[in-house]
Amino acid sequence: MGLMLCLLTAISFLLIFIVIFNRDYERANSFYGLMLLSQAGLVGVFTAYDALLFYVFWELALIPVYFLCSLWGGEKRIPVTFKFFVYTFAGSLLMLIGLIYIYLQSPDHSFSYASFTNGSVAPQDQSWLFWLFFVLPLPPFNLSLTPFTVAVLGLGLNIGAYGAEVMRGAFAAVPRGQIEAAIALNIPPLYRFLDIVLPQALANAIPPGTNLLIELLKGTSLVSLITLADLSFRANQLVEATFRSGEIFMITLLIYFCLSQLINLGMRLLERRFARGQARGSM
Repeated sequence: MGLMLCLLTAISFLLIFIVIFNRDYERANSFYGLMLLSQAGLVGVFTAYDALLFYVFWELALIPVYFLCSLWGGEKRIPVTFKFFVYTFAGSLLMLIGLIYIYLQSPDHSFSYASFTNGSVAPQDQSWLFWLFFVLPLPPFNLSLTPFTVAVLGLGLNIGAYGAEVMRGAFAAVPRGQIEAAIALNIPPLYRFLDIVLPQALANAIPPGTNLLIELLKGTSLVSLITLADLSFRANQLVEATFRSGEIFMITLLIYFCLSQLINLGMRLLERRFARGQARGSM
């Protein structure tokens, strides 16, 4: 898997360099040097067999990105770079604390992956490793959730936040003049919302909503982290059993593609239905 990720990294950076080759950058040598340094850090991350080396290469991949954003970013590069620094610094610090903790729990006090695998962590200490799944059952919450409930909450809250923004924009896109005309005609607020505002807002929300549903479909592959078996998890199990990764992952890709196309088709039919309703309403 590490070699495949290294190959993907090399191909990705090669495509990036091909796309931006004809662009003129100030201090171009520094720009391409930082890009190559970030690529080297990613390759080190994917090939490291030592947790400490993994951490060093991870930082090596992040530091050039900070300078790339601050020197060659857009108009809002200063606040974006500041947030990037704060978030990555906090995450790196927590990662380092976690690595040191597992290092202390390893039998031979080594940062090697084999030593980490052979180490034992007390069950009561494992909760902070995956707090969403383990913290809630602990005092003072005393709330025990099934893996399925955690998956629904995690994916639902994540996609729901984006969906709320989509709906806000969809309602804001409804012409204000129509609402004012409904008020002038003395249409009650409930009927004004149900008959005039909501149909147009839903029609506006369908295209970005389609993207969100496909993102939700792809996000379901994460539920295997909390002991739920999904399509990707079963595909990995089949690969480990048969070592036929090419065929199995290609079939998995086709299944995801077909599901995405079904979502796209359903949402297009729904969009046409709302469009016909609006056309009849305007005649």
